[in-house]
Amino acid sequence: PEEDVAWERYIRTRVPLNTGSYSPLARGMYALQCRQWFRSFSKDKFLVMKLEDMSDEDKGEQWVLDRALEHLDLPKFEIPNLEKKNARIYDDPLEQNVCAWLENFFAPHNKRFGKLLTSELGYEEDDWSNPWSYE
Repeated sequence: PEEDVAWERYIRTRVPLNTGSYSPLARGMYALQCRQWFRSFSKDKFLVMKLEDMSDEDKGEQWVLDRALEHLDLPKFEIPNLEKKNARIYDDPLEQNVCAWLENFFAPHNKRFGKLLTSELGYEEDDWSNPWSYE
């Protein structure tokens, strides 16, 4: 599609040496980036998880590791210490208007990524219908 051509042109003309060091906004447009990978490689090679699952009460770090190891066909490994490390509280949160702008900007991109994961990889729609919803 035309969008893919535009994305490729952006990468070719704006990303130094194809390093992937493009803007933080573009890095958050997961569907644009992943769609090309999904076309090039077998769907069973991919595993997509949310970082938030690591801190989810029902899931957590061990659950995330278990899924990754299972996907890679590696033996199970128990995390010996689940105590938080390098955790911090941000004293200077983003200004409300900046948060609102980012949420508004990324909302359609997040929905689109969720739709891509359910249609291309068969992920559960309940989990991915609106990933990172800010509502």
